[in-house]
Amino acid sequence: MMYKQENVLIQGETTIAATITTPDQERSSFPAIVLIGGTGGLDRDGNGTGFKSNLYKDLAEWLTIQGFITLRYDKRGIENNIVHNSMNRSILSYSINFTTG
Repeated sequence: MMYKQENVLIQGETTIAATITTPDQERSSFPAIVLIGGTGGLDRDGNGTGFKSNLYKDLAEWLTIQGFITLRYDKRGIENNIVHNSMNRSILSYSINFTTG
C-alpha cells in the first residue's frame, strides 16, 4: 500500500468522525486537501443508504498516491458522527500536523 489511513475524531462543539490519509513516502512535508461532501446523506467515503460507490474514498486514495494528505469526514448525523454534550464529552482529540518525520 502506498498510503496510510487513520480514523480520527475532530473535536469541537460537536465531535466529527473523519479519516486522514497520508502518503507512505519519505518526505518532511506534504500539501493537504480537505474533501467536503456535497448535499445529501453520503458518508465520508461517498456512500449512502442503498448506494455504495466509495467515490470520496477512492478520490482520497488517488490524491494521496499523487502526494497529498487528505482529510474526509462524516457530516452531522451521518455514519460514525458522535454528538456529545457537556455531561458526556469525549477526551480524544487529534492534532493534524501536515509534516512528518
